[in-house]
Amino acid sequence: MENGTNDNSRRKFLKNMGAVVGVGAVVAGGAIVTGYHYESTKSPDSKKIKVLAADGTLIEVESEHMHPVTTSSKELSELQERGRAGLPGKKFVMVIDLAKCKNARACMAACQGAHHLHPHQHHINVLRMQDAEHTEPYFMPKPCYHCDNPPCTKVCPVDATFKRQDGIVLSTGASRFMLKAIKTDLTTLK
Repeated sequence: MENGTNDNSRRKFLKNMGAVVGVGAVVAGGAIVTGYHYESTKSPDSKKIKVLAADGTLIEVESEHMHPVTTSSKELSELQERGRAGLPGKKFVMVIDLAKCKNARACMAACQGAHHLHPHQHHINVLRMQDAEHTEPYFMPKPCYHCDNPPCTKVCPVDATFKRQDGIVLSTGASRFMLKAIKTDLTTLK
């Protein structure tokens, strides 16, 4: 009799084990199908964008997950104030690797687009440089240098060009007025 009970419990164990393996296979198959579906719905051109978070850390986010944020005018005003102040305790520097500049002028086009400039206007230029006749020429981007003591911030009559505490020199949309003023009559700014 004891032998019959032993066979019965073994049979029961194998039956239960078969059920567990079967359920596991169904769940695993579902997970594979779901993962395949997720990967197939992702855009093949999905790009990662580097974003500076509020706490100052640099993070990467897929561009398809980026959405515009609507804010109240009070929130917008606070964000603009924080943007003018800069990041406390940080000091930025700019380094340009001249060996990598191939005179594509993409930096000029991007700057013109970001600042809504006409094709003949630019805040950045790319110069062709040559140290001597026997040396190879190279290209040097000439952007804003974010000077320690920027003269442009001192002559701006509308406070459109300013320096943040972290060293970044910025110009707002009002700086177009200043550019016109400089072109019209330089003496009005003295």
